Amino acid sequence: MARQPWTLTSILRVVMIAALLPLRLSDLPAVLPSIMQRLDADTPASMPAQLGDFRASLQSHQLN
Repeated sequence: MARQPWTLTSILRVVMIAALLPLRLSDLPAVLPSIMQRLDADTPASMPAQLGDFRASLQSHQLN
């Protein structure tokens, strides 16, 4: 296995997802809206989105 790091990575990925997500993937579509509401509630409205920052940086690089 030491010569095939992708094997270890693929195993660890599944283990990490299972540890962080305490539900089965088949149950995820039913629970996802409530998870998103909780995440949105924790995000301040005044916090700039990364997408806006990324677009602004692209525009400034295109002008140069």
